[in-house]
Amino acid sequence: SIQSPKTLSLLPKFKKGKDLLRSHPILYTKNQQTMGFFNKLKNAASKAIKEDLLKSMGIDDADDGGMTRDEFEANKPDELRKDIRMISGCADRQTSADVSNVSSFQLPDPAGRAGGACTSTLLKVLYADERVPEEDLSFTQVLEQMRRHLKEGGYSQIPQLTSMNPIDVEAKFDLVPETATGVRRAVMIGINYVGDEPGELSGCWNDVLNMKKYIVDVHGFEEDNIVVLMDDGENTEPTRENIIEAYRTVVAQSEEGDAIFLHYSGHGTKLR
Repeated sequence: SIQSPKTLSLLPKFKKGKDLLRSHPILYTKNQQTMGFFNKLKNAASKAIKEDLLKSMGIDDADDGGMTRDEFEANKPDELRKDIRMISGCADRQTSADVSNVSSFQLPDPAGRAGGACTSTLLKVLYADERVPEEDLSFTQVLEQMRRHLKEGGYSQIPQLTSMNPIDVEAKFDLVPETATGVRRAVMIGINYVGDEPGELSGCWNDVLNMKKYIVDVHGFEEDNIVVLMDDGENTEPTRENIIEAYRTVVAQSEEGDAIFLHYSGHGTKLR
């Protein structure tokens, strides 16, 4: 998850406003009371969601003791048992970098000069791995190499790996698992926010094109099974409705044994 430039631009104003409130004890006390109310509201909503989830899983949470991982794994619904893995650009508190020149990442025939640091680094690691087929990288090694390359390039962001189910992080890394022997489908989204100052980006379209080239050339994805959404005036516009529809469609089309690859380059935010 990343914070947009617009969000970041508001932080100094927020801090200044907080300092002003602190200088007025009455206002500050009222502000604390208001924030306390919203925190209570948020906590109540979170508790209600948790109770509904546990109820749907047939778990009694009356003692509020929570669940162990084994209990959760044994009781979670089938929808949560799919083999889903995600690599994200940075930790929640960080911002992913939009790079003006990706030449240092040494990508084969990049789509343009600009690109995202995370996507470009991942591709650099994966292409290098393909050139040495007798040495397979593990999940841990892929993340470690990404972090090392980013740090050497002066980028502070730390890519994250998330899995829907427990995995062996020392096992072989595959963009497409060996068990996925069916159709390979992809939904790829790149948003440059054209004309949206100061939030306009320059590398998101290229990220999509560079990653698309990789999954086609290396993993055999077919053009007919790749859906591209970009705000470039040529592809489907990446509106909220179009993105949700693309995800729903690719899930509906897929069967057991198929592989789905989802790529997103653009701004983001953290939701709790």
